[in-house]
Amino acid sequence: MRILEERRTMLMTMAAQDRGKGQTRWAEMQQERANEMKVHVDRIREILLSRNAAPHNLNLNNQDNGREAG
Repeated sequence: MRILEERRTMLMTMAAQDRGKGQTRWAEMQQERANEMKVHVDRIREILLSRNAAPHNLNLNNQDNGREAG
């Protein structure tokens, strides 16, 4: 989480620097990436903090716990 948040901060800093140099297109691109990073960070945080999350019920590799179909 911290790495993602630091990356977002870096992207926002880069956007501000680009705006200061008059490079508005690059600034907009960096800001958009920072905004997307915030969405990802917020989603991950929500999942991690959710009291309704039941990790033992997650089937991440889509296997049927060793049972054969049919």
